[in-house]
Amino acid sequence: MFLPVGGAFQHILMKFFHRKPPFDARFSPDRFIPALLTYFEEPRRVGIIGDDKSRAELLCTHFARHTPWHDFVGISSDANLSGRLDLVIVDATDPHVSEHIAGGLRGADIGLVVLAGRGLRRLAKTPPVSSGLQSSVSKPSFA
Repeated sequence: MFLPVGGAFQHILMKFFHRKPPFDARFSPDRFIPALLTYFEEPRRVGIIGDDKSRAELLCTHFARHTPWHDFVGISSDANLSGRLDLVIVDATDPHVSEHIAGGLRGADIGLVVLAGRGLRRLAKTPPVSSGLQSSVSKPSFA
């Protein structure tokens, strides 16, 4: 499925094809992913993988505060995945790294993979403010 992120490129493309978008929706990763995680009412096992392991851990903490019923796992880009993951969020700032990671996920037991590109930069810039809640971030156990 292709989710347009909106912006100037989409606007130019729509003008080129003489089409008006049916609605002005923007599916930016920093809005789409939290909405998707909230939509999943049942607890899911969510892996966040990218070119920076510390950034993945930061995103795990952020999302665990947003949806504490899910189990978040930060995964390094060179990890050998085994075990079931319901959702994997690929947070790689370099498109070539993102493609490499996505290729490495083939054959793994994953329900859905979301390629976020650079779209989660804003969420990973600063550590979330502590609310006194225990996060459900777990350490990876791919044995």
